[in-house]
Amino acid sequence: MKVSIGIIVRNEAEAIGPLLESVAQLKFAEPWELIIVDGHSTDGTQEVIAQFQAAHPELTIRLVAETGPGSHGNARNNVIDAAAGELIAFTDADCVVATDWLSALVESLERERAADPAVVAVGGIRTPIESDEWKERTLNALLATKLGSGGSAGFVAQASRFVDSVGNYNAIYVGEALREQRYLPLRFGEDFELNRRLNQAGYKIVLSPRPVVWHRQEGSFAAFAKQLYWYGRGQANVYRQTGHVRWFAPVVSLFWLGVLLGWLAAFAWWPLVVVYLGVIAIYLLAVVASVLQVYRATRDWRSLVSLAIYPLAHFCYGYGFLRGLFAFTKKP
Repeated sequence: MKVSIGIIVRNEAEAIGPLLESVAQLKFAEPWELIIVDGHSTDGTQEVIAQFQAAHPELTIRLVAETGPGSHGNARNNVIDAAAGELIAFTDADCVVATDWLSALVESLERERAADPAVVAVGGIRTPIESDEWKERTLNALLATKLGSGGSAGFVAQASRFVDSVGNYNAIYVGEALREQRYLPLRFGEDFELNRRLNQAGYKIVLSPRPVVWHRQEGSFAAFAKQLYWYGRGQANVYRQTGHVRWFAPVVSLFWLGVLLGWLAAFAWWPLVVVYLGVIAIYLLAVVASVLQVYRATRDWRSLVSLAIYPLAHFCYGYGFLRGLFAFTKKP
């Protein structure tokens, strides 16, 4: 088996259909299999997958019930345990892959490894899916800016092809490297943590523009804020367990702490008022510049609401990071 494609799901009945149909259209000449690890869905996800299996008997598809502590990291380890492929690729249930997605990943990885055997992974950029919903278009455009994603590889193109992490919605790994390192049982940030550990072990990760994955974003500002909160919590959990953290998490957290509490210091010593207001002014200028990027991408005046969404997203992310950092964890 050349490649095992892993998808982890939980209650994705409404989203996974388009992804599965796009996987069925993949143009890849060598043997591959699809492994779907289900985290005990209760919304009919398993039935949707079973119908897809019945409709495509020509494909090798395995539905595996998640075992072990429930988390994204654990589910990905279940994929690794079930995979027969020399290479293991990942995408997510809320994505749609291009017909040449798998071939682009494999060709990119093999080319990079021929030049440098230390390369064990290749990832691609997250491309927003076309949508008629203006909120979804706005959020997707917001995440495609450096201020929206913190410059994360996979959301924003990078100057260097070597990166510290690639999102597991569009990535492929040498199977041996994954079996050696494995994921920590983290709910969020499990791919970031694994990728940083691979780099520390002397391996290299490449970001390529070739593999295309279209990503859907739930068109709800409230759901987006909640999602960013949990991403922040995930970064805190990564830091507490490994000491690694994306620079964006502490910077955003410290900024909002400064905004909320800095005025006290400014009252104590008046020159700090200039510093306090200056930092806020610089942040607002960055927000305005990013809002203009969002508007250029959407060409919809309603996307100007991102002027408020940026601060909301950063506050929720920073609050989630601080909450996770100081959360009390019960011993098992």
